[in-house]
Amino acid sequence: MNQDNHVRLMERMNQNEVKHPQTQAMINLLKELFSDEQAALIGDFPLGAYTPKALSEKIGRDESELDNMLKQMSTDGLIFEGKAENGEPEYSVLAFEPGLIEMQYLKGKDDERTRKFVRLMNIVHEEESAILKEALKQPEAFKEALSEPMGRLLAIEENISNDKEVASWERLTEIIEKETSYAVGECGCKHIAKLSGNPCQSGAPSECCVWFGDVADYLVEREYAKRYTKEELFKLFKECEEAGLVHFTSNRSNSKNIVMCNCCKCCCGYLDSVKLARESGIQLMETSNFMAGVDEETCTGCGECVDYCQLEALELSDDVVSINEEHCLGCGSCVSKCPTESLSLFRVSHKKPPESTVRVVGSGV
Repeated sequence: MNQDNHVRLMERMNQNEVKHPQTQAMINLLKELFSDEQAALIGDFPLGAYTPKALSEKIGRDESELDNMLKQMSTDGLIFEGKAENGEPEYSVLAFEPGLIEMQYLKGKDDERTRKFVRLMNIVHEEESAILKEALKQPEAFKEALSEPMGRLLAIEENISNDKEVASWERLTEIIEKETSYAVGECGCKHIAKLSGNPCQSGAPSECCVWFGDVADYLVEREYAKRYTKEELFKLFKECEEAGLVHFTSNRSNSKNIVMCNCCKCCCGYLDSVKLARESGIQLMETSNFMAGVDEETCTGCGECVDYCQLEALELSDDVVSINEEHCLGCGSCVSKCPTESLSLFRVSHKKPPESTVRVVGSGV
């Protein structure tokens, strides 16, 4: 097997905004998913979406051979398949996230192949965490190299309903209402935790990875995720909120919403990275435009909010909760859990998601 083709595959996938460092662990993981021939094809694949005919003309390969290969890779969740304007299949290279990595867990399988992938993914996490820790020793250089966060946190909508300036992209309901297709699959972080012997402690549904639009259709057609109605989706988000999970979505204003995660502190690898980086004053996740505040006169110090804070931004001091403003991302989970209504969200900014520099086609680039 030619490792060079898997290096080229990784370099091509890293042309998306979500990138991974080229570690041996990640190369080993990609070798588990892609044959050498498939890796070579992705390495040659130009940016954008192509029908087999257009791709054949672009890279000089037989159209019939490409057609068969792309169909199989689409079935196996190794490439994104959409529809061209004339209805023909059109393919683009899956992003690492959201895309290739999540697709390995969406079915919620517990078999040897999935368990092997989990073991490989855990090694990837270990190596990438070590790289992140080393990079954070030079925070100023890290900040210079860091682009805008790819994801942002949404405040629980009912806790900001009194704010007259709430924009459509700040409202979960409006994000959902403007979409027409919804699909839900197993949360990858929760599935990794479960198969690693550390199941989620939140009590939230493990099927809480929510996909929209063309990507939802792609996943449902290949039985990677289940079709949801709008009403079923609102019910799911409510269950996640009641369990204290935080809503996490794209931080780009000029591209379609692809996925929305519901994250917990016991499983989410991204939240772990966010908490690690913030100790060096670096923000890896965009906050909402709100922050939690406490009425010390009515707070009884029950600690209910502290237990539910996924970002560990709250603590009890002299029987009153205190809020670490540098750690609070403005989700509002604590507000929902306060029995004395002593917590509330207040606006601290009017940040709008920046525009993407990469044209995303479904879940491909």
